[in-house]
Amino acid sequence: MLATATFVPVPAGHPHYDVSQLAPVVGEDSRPAAMNDAGQVVGNSPSGPWIFDARTGTVRRLLGPGETRRFIASGIGSGGDVAGYELRGNDRH
Repeated sequence: MLATATFVPVPAGHPHYDVSQLAPVVGEDSRPAAMNDAGQVVGNSPSGPWIFDARTGTVRRLLGPGETRRFIASGIGSGGDVAGYELRGNDRH
């Protein structure tokens, strides 16, 4: 018996998505936290939070070299403002 597949046609005007591999840039242990309507993704890695801009294909790190404080990004607004907190030991500030 042969199995047959039925494919549903894609509706006109459907959303289009692209997948971007960020691990080589932000690190294998990185995780996205949030995305805004402008296509900006904010995430966290062991070296700190970062923003990926899908329009330009660029990644920007949010902490400077040598920064010892630990910040965690948790959201991103429509204008690119990042929300998050600082970890001090087990406390969030």
